[in-house]
Amino acid sequence: MWNIQIAGVDIYHIVNWFYIYSFLGWLWESSYVSVKEKKLVNRGFVAGPVCTIYGFGAVIVYLILKPISGNILLLYLSLFTSSNPRIRLPNRLPFFS
Repeated sequence: MWNIQIAGVDIYHIVNWFYIYSFLGWLWESSYVSVKEKKLVNRGFVAGPVCTIYGFGAVIVYLILKPISGNILLLYLSLFTSSNPRIRLPNRLPFFS
């Protein structure tokens, strides 16, 4: 059952990463908002302590960046440009043409 692979990673690890990052995202967001509001706030919309957007985000970023994991410079540039909203990429990138 767990032999299915996506991008060379078995589904068992992907599902586990999803739940781990969903829980950590819920924990971080609920803690931050609770401190800010000065009362306990549950930020999850699913039954249980999870925020699925953090799980999906972590898994998608991992699967997108996995093919370039061997090229440290390209990996750094892709992480830097994806996390910095002030950087505008040109319409045509020279290394993709």
